[in-house]
Amino acid sequence: MPRNASVTPLIAALALCLALLATPLHRYASASEIPALDLTTSIIPSEQTRIASLIDGSIPHYAVQAELIPADGVAPARLIGSTTLSFINFTPDPMTDLFLRLYPNSPFYDGEDFMTISNVLVDGHPVEALLSEENSLATIPLPTALASGVTTTIEFDFVTIIPTDPDDSYAMLSFDTRTDSFNIAYWQPLVAGWTPADGWNTGPIQTRGDPVFTNIASFTVELTTPGDIQFATTGSEINIVDSGDGSVTRTFESGPVRDFVMIASEHYEVLEQTVGETTVRSFTFPADADAAQLALDAAAGSLAFFNEHVGIYPYREFDQAESQIGPGAAGIEFPGLIYIDEGLYRPGSLSLVFVIAHEVAHQYFYNLVGNNQYEHAFLDEALANYTAVLFVEQEVGVDAANQVLDGYIVRPYLATLFGTSGDEVVDQPTADFSSETAYGRIVYGKGALGMHAIREAIGLEAFLEGLRLYVEQRMFDVATPADLLAAFEAASGEDLQALWSEWFDELNGTEHFSPGQIIELGR
Repeated sequence: MPRNASVTPLIAALALCLALLATPLHRYASASEIPALDLTTSIIPSEQTRIASLIDGSIPHYAVQAELIPADGVAPARLIGSTTLSFINFTPDPMTDLFLRLYPNSPFYDGEDFMTISNVLVDGHPVEALLSEENSLATIPLPTALASGVTTTIEFDFVTIIPTDPDDSYAMLSFDTRTDSFNIAYWQPLVAGWTPADGWNTGPIQTRGDPVFTNIASFTVELTTPGDIQFATTGSEINIVDSGDGSVTRTFESGPVRDFVMIASEHYEVLEQTVGETTVRSFTFPADADAAQLALDAAAGSLAFFNEHVGIYPYREFDQAESQIGPGAAGIEFPGLIYIDEGLYRPGSLSLVFVIAHEVAHQYFYNLVGNNQYEHAFLDEALANYTAVLFVEQEVGVDAANQVLDGYIVRPYLATLFGTSGDEVVDQPTADFSSETAYGRIVYGKGALGMHAIREAIGLEAFLEGLRLYVEQRMFDVATPADLLAAFEAASGEDLQALWSEWFDELNGTEHFSPGQIIELGR
C-alpha cells in the first residue's frame, strides 16, 4: 500500500505540538497508588505459585496511563501517556544510568521522530533524558548509583505518533485506513535489553529482523479510548469504565512478559476457544469470516500442542488478530498476542495454519524464553519455524509437513545457497548478514534445517524433551545457544557439539544439498 502523504515531517511535528499542548494525564500521586503486580489476573491458577517463585518480585513493573487519540483530519493518531516505572537493578553491578529505548524513532520506522519523552523524575527528582542513536535511546542519569537488587522509581511522560498507512516497519505501529484498525506495538519507552555477555543494548536499533530486545517485566496499563473500538492485547483486561462521553478507560494486567502490545478495530469479529485454562481469542475482519474458524483452530491446536510437548502456557489469555502487516512479514509475535497478515486468511490455507503455529511457538521461544535477537536471532526464529512444522506433522499429516518444510524452509535456503549470496553462518549478529533476504533465508531456513538435523539424530521424543528442558530451565531469562545445545544433549545423552557447529557455525550447505534439488522442489 502506498505511503499516505499525511505522514510527513511537517504533519508529524504538528501532531506532536498538538499532543504536547494536550492536558497531561494524571500521574500516580504516591508510591502507594502504583498498582502492584497481581498474578491472579493474568496467570492461570495452576501456574501462579510456580511463576511467583520464578520472578520472586525481582522484575521491573510499568504502570502506564495513556489515551489513544484517533486522527482528526489534521494530525495522525497519537498516544499521550505517563509511565511510572518501578525499576529493580537486575544486573550484578551498580548502575549510574538507566537506558530507555524509543523504538519508533529508529530508521526501522522511516527515521521520523514518532516518540518523545519529557518530565522525567527519578525518585521524585527532575533529571534530563539525554537522547542519542537518532533519538532512539534515552539515557536517564540516576542521582545516586543504584546497587544490584535495589529499586528506583522513574516517572516520565511520552507522546507517540501512530503513522498512517506506512510502507515500512511491517506496520507494527500504524493506523490502516482501509480496515480502520490500529497496530500498536512498541508504543511506549521500554528499558533496553541486557545480557551478562553483551551488557546493555544501547547501539543502533536493528533494521533487519526483530528491532526490539527486552528483558522480562510486568505491565499495568490504563488506556482511555473511543468506546466503539475492540482490543486484542497482551495480558488480560481486568476493568472497563464508561465515561459517558463516548470514551472508555480499560485496565490491563500483563503478568511477567517482555512487552505490552495492542491491536484494535471497531470491525473485528471474535471467536473463542478454551485450551486448558487459557482462553484463545481470534479477531478477524468480516470480509474473511470464512477463514475465521480455521485461524482459531490453528491457534488453539498449536497452543495445545506446545502445552503437551514443551510446557504449560501460563497465561489466562492468548489473542490472535488479523492485521494489515505490510510486505516482508506474514505474522509478527508479541507476548500473548500475534498479528497475522490478512492475505493468509483463505479457507483451507495450509500457509495460514503454518504461520499461526510459528507465531504461537514464539510464545515459548521469545517470550517465556528470551534471547538477544541482535546476536542470536536463530534461537527463536529457527525454533519457531521448525516446531511449526512438527505441529503440522502431528495435526495435519506428514505430507502437509513436508509441503511446508519444502516451501517455507528448504526452497528459500537453496535459493540463497545456489542463487544469490551463497551460504552464510546461522549464528552471527543480525547486522552481519549480507542482506535482509539472506538473513531471512539463513535464519529461518538453514537454521530450521539445523533443528531438523538434530531431530533426525536424536529422535522426536528426545528433541521435544530437549525443548521442554530448555523452557523449564531458562523461563523468563535470556538464553544463549549453549543453553539450547545443553538441553538437547541432556535429553538425548549424546554429544551434539559437532552436529551443532556443522549447521549453525559453519559454511557447508553444499555438502548437504545440490542445485538440482531446486528443480525437484519446483515440480
